Amino acid sequence: MKAQCLLVKNIGIIHDTQIQFNKPLLVLYGEIQQGKTTYLNAIRWVFGGAFPTDIIRKGETEASITLFLDGGTIHRSFYVARDGSTKSRPVIFERDGAPVRDAVAEIKKLLNPFLLNQDYLKEMTELERKKYFVSQFGANTSDLDTQIASAEALAAATRSELKGYGDIDTKPVEPPADLEALKKVRQGKLDEHDRNISSVRGELAILREGYAATVRKIGMANSTVTQNNSQVSEAQAKLRRFQENEIEYERQLAVARDGVESYQMWLNEHPRLEFTLVPPAPDLSVLEKALALQANTTTEDTAISMVEAQRVRYEQHQKNLTRQKERDAKEDVIRELERATRELRNKRIARLKECSEASGIEGLSFDEAGNFSYEGCQAGMLSTSQLMTLSNKLSSLYPAGFGIDLIDRAESLGKSIFGFVERAKRENKTILATVVGERPAEVPAEVGVFVVEQGRIK
Repeated sequence: MKAQCLLVKNIGIIHDTQIQFNKPLLVLYGEIQQGKTTYLNAIRWVFGGAFPTDIIRKGETEASITLFLDGGTIHRSFYVARDGSTKSRPVIFERDGAPVRDAVAEIKKLLNPFLLNQDYLKEMTELERKKYFVSQFGANTSDLDTQIASAEALAAATRSELKGYGDIDTKPVEPPADLEALKKVRQGKLDEHDRNISSVRGELAILREGYAATVRKIGMANSTVTQNNSQVSEAQAKLRRFQENEIEYERQLAVARDGVESYQMWLNEHPRLEFTLVPPAPDLSVLEKALALQANTTTEDTAISMVEAQRVRYEQHQKNLTRQKERDAKEDVIRELERATRELRNKRIARLKECSEASGIEGLSFDEAGNFSYEGCQAGMLSTSQLMTLSNKLSSLYPAGFGIDLIDRAESLGKSIFGFVERAKRENKTILATVVGERPAEVPAEVGVFVVEQGRIK
């Protein structure tokens, strides 16, 4: 469906004007604030959406916009409500003589976003512009980006693991001697020593017991001697007393003589005995020193220590060899990841280059990160003029829709009207453009020229 005519009533400063889309290019000339852009906005407002509160001409209470198509019409009206606010009635879209259900949604299917808003690209954030170009030209490398990020993360994690290996000593180390054999020799010496010690202990116990028995026997004999000598001493004392008192006790002489005879006889039977001397204790120092001796396993202990140290070194060497193999394997993984990352980056660059070449827009390109640039400028550095030119080129890529394109302040694009005429013919559209300035003296036949002054067309 192609636009044929625009009818505007009481919109802005426009009273009642009709514009026929009968030429490839229609140019509205005039000074600023004369209503040129209002005509372009009227086409945007008729499709629905927001509108300014002062859209209705001053002093009026009703306003409308009608776009006639070759096969239907789109109509939208506005009114001043009782509370003084400006409201819009639903958009009416008739196609082939019948009203279209959900007119706004159906209209949007046919619309070029740059038709609704010439600053569609300019008003985007840098991120929104990137998403827009990804969607528009298929410059989507998210699958490759995910693979690259995954490969880089895995490579970084592997490098971090490699740092933990540090320096690995892989110099050859001799395997240790037979540790168990050395331990058996050492244990044999210990067992033999224990047997010798047991024999010494037995011999020593026998000597100690014999000596103790001799001491006990001598002790008993000396006890008898002590008792006997005590009795002898007592008898001798009595004998002396009797002898001393013999004269004094003459009358008791007979008794005394009997006593003397009796004691003399007893003394003869019990002579004085000599004490038996305790023999000196046997010399046990040699045996006791033998008990204190330890088994001499110095040689074996030294050999065992050396073998155990050698075993530790050998085991560490084996671990180092294993770690070195692991480290070499991880380095191989990193090299493979780096190779895969390079290939993925090259694929991404190639894909973005294809998108650049397939865009059909001269000067548009995508860098390795997927960011677009135009005429050598990054997205965030584009000038207003570059944004307008790029928007104009992007707009031409959309389907014909209603066969109309809007360009406000076309002079800022730096193109001749012949370029717009060729584009309109090529895309089978009518371009409605505004230019600040006076009407030119000569105008090609394929260009419709209107001078706008206070909303009126001359």
